[in-house]
Amino acid sequence: MTKAHDRLVKAVRQYFKDQDLEALKAYMEGPYEKPDAEDVVKLFSDAVNYYGCGKSFHEEFTAQFCNQHRTLQQSMMKVFISFMMEVADKPDYCFDGRNENMHKFCKFVKDSVKRYEEEHPEEASPAWMPFI
Repeated sequence: MTKAHDRLVKAVRQYFKDQDLEALKAYMEGPYEKPDAEDVVKLFSDAVNYYGCGKSFHEEFTAQFCNQHRTLQQSMMKVFISFMMEVADKPDYCFDGRNENMHKFCKFVKDSVKRYEEEHPEEASPAWMPFI
């Protein structure tokens, strides 16, 4: 991992552990290296793993996500949709009892989008997230 990843993980963990906004601000104000996609995925995975799948983390994450700038929400949703479509497109996607429902849900979303596109050819796909 990069130094940017390490600094970001430390700042985010400190923020969630102690609600230490100053640690997060210090990270944001410091010399900033743009983390790559691998760093971001690792950080997100670490956060989910570290805080577990408890309701409180999901609620806090959702609340924070909803407080983001609307353009950022659109961009983040584009990433989530891209992931779901990728999972749904792979019939040989490796899944077992731990992620089988995720795979089924991704296929359901993709089939729903396809059905909507067929029923409303004059409209943009609901999965289309323009940069605005």
